[in-house]
Amino acid sequence: MKKVLLIIPFGIILYLMIYIGLPRETQIQLGTKIAILNPITRDTVQIDQDENIEFDDQDKDDDLIDTSFNSGGNSGSGDNSDNGSIIEEINEPIVDIRDENPLHNLDNLYPIRNNTINVQFMTRCWIDNCKSEIIKCNYNDQAYYLNYSYKHNQSTHIQTYHDPNLRSDNNSNHIRWDKKDNVPINIECTESYVHTRCMKFEHCVQKFNWISSTTPDDPLFYNYYTAAQVRDKWLEPLKRGETKPSFEEIMEKKIMFRRHEKEIHENEEYKDAPETTEYKAAPITWFASNCGYVHSNREKYAKEMMKYIKIDSYGRCARNRYLPVGQTNKSPNHIEFKLDLISKYKFYLSFENSFCLGYITEKPFECLESGTIPIIMTHPTTLSSLPRGSYIYVGNFTSAKQLSEYIDHLENNPMEYKKYFEWRSDINIIQEWHDNLLAKSKTGYDDYRCGLVDLYMNWRKDGLNPLLPAKTHDKQCLPSNFFKIT
Repeated sequence: MKKVLLIIPFGIILYLMIYIGLPRETQIQLGTKIAILNPITRDTVQIDQDENIEFDDQDKDDDLIDTSFNSGGNSGSGDNSDNGSIIEEINEPIVDIRDENPLHNLDNLYPIRNNTINVQFMTRCWIDNCKSEIIKCNYNDQAYYLNYSYKHNQSTHIQTYHDPNLRSDNNSNHIRWDKKDNVPINIECTESYVHTRCMKFEHCVQKFNWISSTTPDDPLFYNYYTAAQVRDKWLEPLKRGETKPSFEEIMEKKIMFRRHEKEIHENEEYKDAPETTEYKAAPITWFASNCGYVHSNREKYAKEMMKYIKIDSYGRCARNRYLPVGQTNKSPNHIEFKLDLISKYKFYLSFENSFCLGYITEKPFECLESGTIPIIMTHPTTLSSLPRGSYIYVGNFTSAKQLSEYIDHLENNPMEYKKYFEWRSDINIIQEWHDNLLAKSKTGYDDYRCGLVDLYMNWRKDGLNPLLPAKTHDKQCLPSNFFKIT
């Protein structure tokens, strides 16, 4: 028995000596855990170094912002307690996830094989923002590939973090802070600048090297609608002589919907109106469920419009209509259903959750594809992302009442309303639209993330260039009350 007891400690020591001498990859395969310092919380967490983290989709309604964070404005001075805790903790003297930027040694870089650059996700993301995929890009007339995955570890070329998920808890399923020598760090956010959790704060954004955002001045610029989409869906079909649905066909769908709504009303099944009232069609519809966590007065504006014109609102904001039972934003056919419903109305309130430079979401483009006129509330510089003559801009009116009166004028003057559809067959306007979007793009027709290939290859090519910290921007967003209600 004594011999057995003596053998056990020696066996453990021998195992540790052998284990420590193994290659790093073998240690990882044996299930080694590593300690990682989270620079936001300053806590150490244990995670598998090569674990493949899978997450449930975060609920993202129309314009949904993570409700644990309420931005108080462009300066970030909100009264939300979570916001305060994040900023206070980031302001502490923290351990940077990068050492000071030494001149990198090309000998220590992970080799590029088969023209593939590996990008490792370090945070969870909304919906499909962080799905594993391979993106084909063009670099110096050669095909290169961005291989996005949670799995990369020793083979990582670039790390990328999702700004909205830089949160102040210690949940390793949200953040993996893992500094690596000679691995550039990218931060990404497809939300507006005013709602970012890190990008607008100098002390936070300096932890990163490159930025992917909806701000045109950043190295990688994300646009919700691209020149490639205009080329494929509008320009090339028009050049081939293909025709989109005519104005008469577009109107037929709207007329049939109104006829059906009237029948329901007259059969006393329309719950939103007393049986004694005469049926009146709603020219406008709206889908918005992010009501409180916005840097915008859009809900107040919509409610003021409702005093003068009928609006069917299906989202949580100013809701007065309900979707069919079982139909939600998580339904498999949610997008198709939404586009079909939008197409049954003449106008749609395309009101953004904030008015920031370069930020315009999918809303107006969904309208254009559905044959509905978008009423735009956004930063005026983004209007060039839309075809001329296709929209109504809130900024051209002095009040919600004046805008409502103009919509009512179009409702009762079909020929005036029809003018907003002339662009659909005008190749000059569509070409101009295409060219505007192409000029905004920094990667041509390629995915905007292909900019990482340029950044990485240029950095790698010049071995004397240190990685520099990213920078914030000034005066990116208009005040929330920029559009006057009364």
